[in-house]
Amino acid sequence: MQMRFWEERLAWGMVALCALGYALVPLFPTLRPYELPLLMVVVAALASAHSWWGGAMALVVALLVETVRYSQPFDLEEAFFLLLAAFLADLLGRRLRRSLWRHKKVSRQLDLLLRALRESESLGSQKAILKALPELVQLDETGHVSVWEPFPDGLRLVVARGMERSNIERLPFRSVVGRAYSTRQTVLIKDVSQEPDYVRAGGYLTLSELALPIFDGHLVVAILNLERTTPFDPWEVEGLQQFAQAVGLRLSQLAEHQEAQLIAQLSSSLTSAETLEGLAQRATVLLCSALGASSAALFEQKGERFRALGLGGQPHPDDMRLAQEGIPLEQGLIWEVYRSQRPYYSHSYPQEPSAIPQVAAHGIVAMALHPIPLADTPRSRYVLVLGYASEKSWNEREKNLLASACRTIGLALERILSQQHLQVLLGLSQQIASAPEAELYRLILQSAVAQVPGATAGSLLVWQNGCFSFRASVGFDLEALRGIEFSQEEQMAWYSGPPEDWQAGKPRILRGTEVLQASQRARGQIVFQKESRSEEIQTNLCIPIAYQGRILAVLNLDNTFDSQAFGPDSLRVAQLFVPPIAAVLHELHHRQMLENAASTDSLTGLPNRRAFDQRFEEEISKAKRYHYPISLLVMDLSGFKQINDRLGHAVGDQALVAVAQALQRQRRNGDGLFRWGGDEFAAILLHADGPRALVAARRYARAIAELQFQGLPLGVNIGIASLPNDGSDHDTLLQVADTRMYQAKAQHTTLVAPSEGGYAG
Repeated sequence: MQMRFWEERLAWGMVALCALGYALVPLFPTLRPYELPLLMVVVAALASAHSWWGGAMALVVALLVETVRYSQPFDLEEAFFLLLAAFLADLLGRRLRRSLWRHKKVSRQLDLLLRALRESESLGSQKAILKALPELVQLDETGHVSVWEPFPDGLRLVVARGMERSNIERLPFRSVVGRAYSTRQTVLIKDVSQEPDYVRAGGYLTLSELALPIFDGHLVVAILNLERTTPFDPWEVEGLQQFAQAVGLRLSQLAEHQEAQLIAQLSSSLTSAETLEGLAQRATVLLCSALGASSAALFEQKGERFRALGLGGQPHPDDMRLAQEGIPLEQGLIWEVYRSQRPYYSHSYPQEPSAIPQVAAHGIVAMALHPIPLADTPRSRYVLVLGYASEKSWNEREKNLLASACRTIGLALERILSQQHLQVLLGLSQQIASAPEAELYRLILQSAVAQVPGATAGSLLVWQNGCFSFRASVGFDLEALRGIEFSQEEQMAWYSGPPEDWQAGKPRILRGTEVLQASQRARGQIVFQKESRSEEIQTNLCIPIAYQGRILAVLNLDNTFDSQAFGPDSLRVAQLFVPPIAAVLHELHHRQMLENAASTDSLTGLPNRRAFDQRFEEEISKAKRYHYPISLLVMDLSGFKQINDRLGHAVGDQALVAVAQALQRQRRNGDGLFRWGGDEFAAILLHADGPRALVAARRYARAIAELQFQGLPLGVNIGIASLPNDGSDHDTLLQVADTRMYQAKAQHTTLVAPSEGGYAG
């Protein structure tokens, strides 16, 4: 500007000097040859500055001066050259004046736009910049300025200047603004009356319209639209395009800075979190503020509900209660995210078919639900939910930012979950030495169901006394399962995998109908299906617990509503429980050896009187609870004293062992055999009333009668008592059976049963 000032002063100084020289020609004859050139400069300068007519007026004045000065007019040749100089100077002057005017106007316009860009630097968010654009765009003829944001159903007004906001709120994609969004290019309409897609804003009279896309990276995040009653010059369009590009660059820089800042804040904040609840609370508060949400929650899937680990923002009290109680199965959008593992963005949450009415009624207009990615998981077990109180459109930049935030949360979640698994296993290890056997089994199974992703129920079967039997259950009635036993072959049929995988303790997963088919291959399938509700199991994860080449237990984890609930992450966590279960079984083996020494007859290997008393009390309690009969057999050998006295104690011991073995061969699964001492034995028969007990007693009696020792036979006297007909407690039933046994001995018959006559031989 300063240089231009001195250039103009120098030019006019030269013109003044030429005019002075021309005026002094009469006084200095030596200047006569330069008279015409000096006059041409003056005439041309005036023509250039004040148009051709200004030069012509200067020429007329010069002719009059010449006539007065020399008493004769210019000749035609001089007049021609002066006219030609004026014409050429005017032609060049017009171009120079036009360029100077345009230069001034462009400079002024660029100054306005640069000042606008500088003012936008103080704005800290994309939303603030877009809302400020109409005030930042200050042209000589601004007219109507509006900013539009893309939504799935069209473009919605963000802010406007020059028209009432209520005039128009939405534009279709076929409009001029929509065309700029779809083509990603500037659209200039010189005459809107000739444009069929023009949408008039109220009563505003418009000649031309200019729609400029504003980019954030490669994404069109808004359209800047200008309308006015005069046409847009090309230089204006170019300047506004550069302005829109500069705004887009500012938005990109701001978004990249915000993303880096948010991820850094998340990482720093979540690194020190020690619990899932603490992590969730920090994440939701930070994201709610950074992403402009009115509320935020981090949900965890537990069984058939999604429960909130942490809440941020200002949720409604009723929504807080719902989040803490849990969202039931198949209610709300969160279960769609759980199954699909894809984020869900709702622009109008109250209109969603799966919307929870309670949430929609509390002012949530838009919602974003994003799964938290964890390694090797088939389902989204953690979901971040953001609620907005006004309409919201998510562009790719915002979606990518939310995805980055969720990945950061996922890494922190995996760290805490790993620590949690180790703490649970450490706690189990510390309890092995002191907790009772049944309590240990229960703790292990409950921990496995709680920690293994996807598990909602489960059972633990332990190998003991030549069969697998239920020792703990979650989600099923353990008491109803106690009487069900499986051989190793039957459990391998349930496992449904190669024998080498079974022996190696390799976990397997069954889904859908595979579960029911496997249960049908197991012995006792009718009882098992009824009590275990196997038809309800959608997927089963089974791990044989191998120890020193033997399968000591079988861990079953189930899900009752989702056939795809278990994945590689479930297998990985489930295998963590194999060592503690094996350790428990190893520890219990030593305990049982000591207990067996106190409750097992050392000669026959059968449980002793102490074991009988404990088992009989347990079976009476279960029979009363589930309303099924049991029977007691009290057996006293006849002929044993003769064998012992005549053949010696060694043969007598052999006879007792042979009797025990004969009884074992006749025993049904679930029944209990005991040696009370001397030549007395007892049997507890489950699910057996009087007639069935009589059949079993005769079977035992025949097995004993087949035994002979050096020609000396053995016999037995048996007394039978049944619950509930003969009594309802341990002492009464034992007294009845004992009395009937002595009656059989006195009557020299094999047994006395609870028939109407009381006797059967």
